[in-house]
This record gives sequence, structure tokens and C-alpha cells, in this order.
Amino acid sequence: MREPSEGLRSPTATAWSVFLCAMIGLALAACASQPIAPDKAVQYKRVGLLSAMGDQFEKTLIGVTVFGNDYSTERLDLGADRLLTKNAVRELSTRYDVVDLSRYRGPFLDAWSEPSNRTSQMVPEVVRRLMGAEGLDAYILITPRGAPVRGTRLGIGGIGIAKREGLFGTMGTWFHLAYDIRVVDGTDYALVAEMPALPVGETELSVLAVFHAPVGAPFVHAWSDLWAQPSMHQTEIMAMLDQLAERSLPETLRRAALID
Repeated sequence: MREPSEGLRSPTATAWSVFLCAMIGLALAACASQPIAPDKAVQYKRVGLLSAMGDQFEKTLIGVTVFGNDYSTERLDLGADRLLTKNAVRELSTRYDVVDLSRYRGPFLDAWSEPSNRTSQMVPEVVRRLMGAEGLDAYILITPRGAPVRGTRLGIGGIGIAKREGLFGTMGTWFHLAYDIRVVDGTDYALVAEMPALPVGETELSVLAVFHAPVGAPFVHAWSDLWAQPSMHQTEIMAMLDQLAERSLPETLRRAALID
């Protein structure tokens, strides 16, 4: 694998723009997944990999009524993209010569901040414009995905924590890592595969990788503390990200027909 020169600049996003991204994800979550065609998979030898989840950590509060809902984001340097890159390279290297494209993360995230560039039609054009000079057989992207919360009109996306309140207190707390794997052909720049993250565990959050608080988060002593001050619990958050990537990413790549 070729080592990159890191360019980890992330754009500053407002809470409203990230919320808009999550709501756009409500429509995306309903789309059928598309694995790569077998004839395409065998043609690819040298592929590029770019993880572009960014550094936004979101908090979503689901109230008993709409008036109790709340949403906010903050920037946390959790190293999520480095972690996902490491895990994806380990899996993909069994079949491909993988080129780490992390140096394009900053420009790609700048483009991703425009909602029009997140569509299936525009993503290949962004790849061609930013990375086409690499001359690779294919480009594999890991990008944030939005997903609905069942029984509500709320959506979540990317990396963050969601809490649902009931009449008698908190009903549940979830940590989420919601992403898509997309594959863009390096010859005609067509989108040839798109696969949502494999869910981890059964929760009210659908079409994404999640940890249900009582089961999958032994590192967090008090979820209320993490909710109140995520920046003070980055070690615990990174540990949960690591477990989610370990459990979700290989099977998601397998479902996308990128590995055996």
C-alpha cells in the first residue's frame, strides 16, 4: 500500500447543514443497496480508498413530543477516518492493491459540504475531478449516511449519540456510526456499487451500524456524562468506533461484493 501525505482539513459545518444532511439521508435510507457486479469486481486490480466521515459529532435528542426534540453538533478529532481506513485496507488488501487517498480528504469534504454533491449522480463527478489523475481501476469511498429513527420524523447520520426520552425518563441511548460504501469505476466514472453500513444489534435505529447502550458500551460508565460532554470522553468514543468498525466494516464490504 502506498503511504499518503495526510491532508486532514475538515470544513466547518453548521448544525443546520449537518441536520439537513441527516434529513436527506431519510430518502437515501430507503434506496436499495447495490453490490458490485461480479464482472467488474474481477477487473479491478489497483483501487483507491478514501474514508471521508469528517470530524462532526452529533447529538440527537428524541423527545416525547416534537417540542422535546433537540439536535447539535461539535467538532471532535476522533481519528474515525484513520480507523476506518486501517480496517478497510486490511480487508481489501486480500484482493486488491490498495492506494490510500487520505490526502484528498480535505477537498472531498469541502465538496461534500454542498448537498448537491452528495447525490449518486454527482459523487462520481467529484471523484473524477479531484482524484481522476491517480489513474486507478476504481475508487472506494466511505461517506456519512443518514438514517431515520423509527416512529419519528427525525433522522441521524454519521458519528454521534442519540437519546430517546419517554414519559418516565430515558428509554434508550445509542451510539451510531452510519456510513455508505460507494465504488466509482475508474474508466467511465460510473457509480458501480453502493452499500449501507451493516447494522450491529437490533435497535430503533435502522440501516446503520449502532451500539445499543446497555449491551455494547462497556467503556462508558455514565452515558449521561458522555451525552453532556462528548469532548471529555473521546477515549471511550474511539473505543466504540473501533468495535463498530471491527464488527460492521468486513461484512459491509462483503455484502458490497468487494471481498470474499
